[in-house]
Amino acid sequence: KEAAKTPHGAKAVFSAATLSRELYRLSKRDEDLQRALELWQTVVSDYPDSTLADDALLKTAELLAPRKLRNAFEALHRLTADYAHGDCFKAASTLVASLRSQDPSMYAQIFEPLTVVIDAGHGGNDQGAHGKTLYEKDVVLRIALALAALLKDEVKVVLTRDADVSLGLRERVN
Repeated sequence: KEAAKTPHGAKAVFSAATLSRELYRLSKRDEDLQRALELWQTVVSDYPDSTLADDALLKTAELLAPRKLRNAFEALHRLTADYAHGDCFKAASTLVASLRSQDPSMYAQIFEPLTVVIDAGHGGNDQGAHGKTLYEKDVVLRIALALAALLKDEVKVVLTRDADVSLGLRERVN
């Protein structure tokens, strides 16, 4: 904890994680493994701009791959998404390719997120149903935009329209 307050905190925590991993290799005690994983997570969460953050994610994935494939994939996804220009990207990509063959379905769930297409329908000159003060085109557009905002962190969102414009059927499906 004290290391986190110094300029060399990331290196100190990373080194402690590496030592815990080596201790685990000798002892085979789960608590040593857990400690290494916690310390590498501390590097990533407390020092995301450190050059060791991507190394910590790679070490986490390597350690988890034989035990918890989903967690390994998640660490690798974060590494490849957040540290694409880091020095561990190539090694992470190689590990992803190797693990992908073990469980293609899990790989797809994590690396190829679901795409949700939201079609707000009416728009532009096509007002849809109307009441005293509302037009269907305005209500459905507001709902579509709000739904897209709610979903954007969980799935890939595609809006057929994000403004009050008319779209033909061909434009909607392309």
